[in-house]
Amino acid sequence: MSPHNTAPSTEGFDSEWLTLRRDADARARTESTEALLHAIALPGSQKRLSPLDIVDLGSGSGSNALYLMPNLAASGVHRQRWVLVDRDADLLEEAVSALAEETSRVSETIGATLEIEVSTCCVDMATEMDDVPIKGAQLVTASALLDLVSGHWVTDLSSRLEHFHVGAALMTLNFDGHVEWSPMEPSHDDKIMAAFHADMRRDKGFGPALGSDAVTTFGRATVKRGTTVQCFDASWILDDLDTELQERYLEDIHRTLRGSDVDASLVKEWYERRRRWIDTDESDLVVGHYDILALRAPV
Repeated sequence: MSPHNTAPSTEGFDSEWLTLRRDADARARTESTEALLHAIALPGSQKRLSPLDIVDLGSGSGSNALYLMPNLAASGVHRQRWVLVDRDADLLEEAVSALAEETSRVSETIGATLEIEVSTCCVDMATEMDDVPIKGAQLVTASALLDLVSGHWVTDLSSRLEHFHVGAALMTLNFDGHVEWSPMEPSHDDKIMAAFHADMRRDKGFGPALGSDAVTTFGRATVKRGTTVQCFDASWILDDLDTELQERYLEDIHRTLRGSDVDASLVKEWYERRRRWIDTDESDLVVGHYDILALRAPV
């Protein structure tokens, strides 16, 4: 599974979708990144000598690593050892190749030799978490994962982070339930979004999905284990410069609800109205997310 998804199409997340959302994701997660870098900051421009061991859960085609690796490198973490975890071998292969290219680019940009080691772990996290090499990791991270898994899975992850003394966990872009289109369609939006929220809580293979309860559930589970938790608003703010992403988001909602209990004529009318707003560059869209940073010890 490649759980980098806020759209309702949750049975498989193609590379095109993962790539399409990268810019919006990057804009949204600035605050949590700064907090993470502060947690591992070194005085001045001093370079960290020891490698940073990172496990990326549900890595997909590498979006999370492609975002964090350059930020860590620019802050002085020139030695990084990544383990990318996903059940899709093709996406893992794509991620490894993309990270190799990005390493060369970043090294040239910052004028430093980088040692970025990347290995993969191809497992189904719903049933094979014992095979995920969390032991020894200083940072465990994931992007757009927690809202797709169950409360039991999140509690188990929290327990593993404590058991293996993981210093930091950064879980980004977790859907918080807020979706706001503009211009509004009051007679349609509420019913459509209610159906969307119901779909978000379907079992995605991990048990009943947490949906908008993800951040609260993970935060409570980690705080109980003595971890310091910080939350950051990481909402997508999309306008006419994000037309392609808005179109894909709309298409996925439409496809999902076509087979739902929502009246088909209502779905069709809503879709056509929304599509016109997008086509005329008048559509704005806010999709609420939160990032959560859990710190146990110096990273």
